[in-house]
Amino acid sequence: MAQPQLVTSAAIITNAVKADTFIVQLITRQAYTLFKKNVLIRLRSWRQNLFHVTQSILVIFLVWCINKAVSYSNNQFTGKGAVRNPPVVGIPNIPDCRENLFLRRDLPCFTFLYTPAGDNLTEALVTHIRGNNDPPIPASLVMGLANTSQVDKYLLLHPQTVLAALHLQVTSNQTVSYILQTNSTAVYFKGQFQDPNLYIQLPLQARNHYGCFRHCFC
Repeated sequence: MAQPQLVTSAAIITNAVKADTFIVQLITRQAYTLFKKNVLIRLRSWRQNLFHVTQSILVIFLVWCINKAVSYSNNQFTGKGAVRNPPVVGIPNIPDCRENLFLRRDLPCFTFLYTPAGDNLTEALVTHIRGNNDPPIPASLVMGLANTSQVDKYLLLHPQTVLAALHLQVTSNQTVSYILQTNSTAVYFKGQFQDPNLYIQLPLQARNHYGCFRHCFC
């Protein structure tokens, strides 16, 4: 009675081995079929296949180019370090705020604000400054306000729209004292360095001095 049980067990093992072999063969055939299908699809669209292969290389090359461009731009920056023998540079004209790269483009800009508005001597000095610049500053690019508090309020509400502010104080004997209000932060972008002292402060100061000597005493 024991022999039939042994035969039955052997048959079960044999069938299990055959089933496993069949499954392995089936998986192998399916994998081969899918691989062959993908190869045929890739061969039909070889341009896309080539792009997929070289995509990572192109990304690495792009990052390398950006890094080189940033390094070159930083090496061109001349506003750092000690300059032992600086060149002689003349005082330029007052710049046009519309040509400034660092001011906002979505709001009107002003070359300078001035206080106090409405004072006869102040208005004469501002007119002289505008007319003796090269090119002359249009009246639409300057704005007069009553006092320094209004100027500060305007600058806070409209950042990056004004190059400078000129605060004049006229005494009874026609003597004028003044304060120049500028942003002293140096800006640098894509190889262009803007020194606030030479860009707007000194030109406005020089034109103001010239106007004072023409109309009064400073």
